[in-house]
Amino acid sequence: MKLLNSYELIDKLNTNSNYRYDFSKLLEHNPQLEKYTIKNDKNNNRIIYDFSNNQNVVEFTQSVLRFYFNLNIKIENDRLCPRVPNRLKYVDFMYTLLKTTELNTDTDDYLGLDIGTGHICIYSLLLHQKYKIKSIGTDIDGKSIDLAKNNLLLNNIKDEDIELIKEDSNDLNMYHSLYERIVKEKTSFIGFTVCNPPFYESQMDLATAKGSKKSTPNTLDLVGTESELFTKGGELEFIKNLINDSCSISLKTDKIKWFSSMINKYGNLPKVVEHLKTKNIWNYGIFEINFDDFESKSLYYSSTSRWIVYWSFQNFIPPNRISRLIHSNLKSVNPHISEFVIVNKTDKSFILHKLELLNYTKLIVSEDKKYVRFEVPDIVWSRSYMRSLKGNKRPKLTKEESHLSPKEPTVIDIIITECSIRILWRYGTSHKIYESFTSWLKRQSDENK
Repeated sequence: MKLLNSYELIDKLNTNSNYRYDFSKLLEHNPQLEKYTIKNDKNNNRIIYDFSNNQNVVEFTQSVLRFYFNLNIKIENDRLCPRVPNRLKYVDFMYTLLKTTELNTDTDDYLGLDIGTGHICIYSLLLHQKYKIKSIGTDIDGKSIDLAKNNLLLNNIKDEDIELIKEDSNDLNMYHSLYERIVKEKTSFIGFTVCNPPFYESQMDLATAKGSKKSTPNTLDLVGTESELFTKGGELEFIKNLINDSCSISLKTDKIKWFSSMINKYGNLPKVVEHLKTKNIWNYGIFEINFDDFESKSLYYSSTSRWIVYWSFQNFIPPNRISRLIHSNLKSVNPHISEFVIVNKTDKSFILHKLELLNYTKLIVSEDKKYVRFEVPDIVWSRSYMRSLKGNKRPKLTKEESHLSPKEPTVIDIIITECSIRILWRYGTSHKIYESFTSWLKRQSDENK
């Protein structure tokens, strides 16, 4: 069973060292960067990079991509220059989400979609270099697509690994190219979509946002094209349209596992979640990218956060550790709890015996009896269900139990230690089924104290 690997992936995702720069090594690799550095005597003569000028940011980003990812990238001064750490964490997060919501496969044969890929196609490049994942990058800006293709040529990356497509700005669905690929290659499996939407509605909106933030000498004026920076209704309307379009495409194909978008404004989180719920999308999550992970106080003079909102029309349930906001005043936006811990001394044999008595679909137990995968077709622990088994017929459920009964099986993973039972909801359509099971298992455990 791969349950332990899921936790290792999440721990790795939350390890800050993956996202910190080693300035001394970067300077050795590209001595030209030294002219953009500042020595801070108040902080043990620490080297701080000057990010107040766009050209400085461009040269720094090109050096980071060369040194850490072996990528030769030409970045234009008049277009958006991506901050590599938050793009990298977005990519790492989506990969972690994929792997922690798998049940029966270890394949990395995924296809990704980057909506608004830009002239660097940064997400596609990071996916290719780090995880060997193929992707499609789309953009309504034809020049951006041409420049991105040149960057692929500079790195000898084939079209079959990263396909770049200019989208029609009047197209009614932002996932059109992805659907075309699914139709063309009938076996294509789409792991996820990513998107860094335009954050602002207008230049005035940008100026207002900048004015509300604490400005420092190291604060950079945002540089980018109109389509990169601005969109009608700002990022909120853009993300709502992403959600609406995902609903339309999900009616045509079930091969897209996770949709996602970056969110810039904290206040938009509840509005986005509300829109998901109006579309009856219950399987979603929110993950925070905190710039402190990137040692931002010394690099960017910023404590800004970003958030990834993701959703699915499939029934794979993400772990709480990557789906719920913990340190936030907006805990009400969180999805259902999918992890429950029973803390007491536990007899593994007793718990397994109780599970074996149930009318399960699957019961898989690891060799050390620490990990259990439990799949049930119904609320098989209920008294009415148990009584019906004596007559060897499908139980007649009570009105409440009928409401709980799912259309698909419920899959639960259980980790049993000497002192606790950890119950993880992995797949299914009814959270009440999962809650009912945790209550039942807690009663069994309490009885065995």
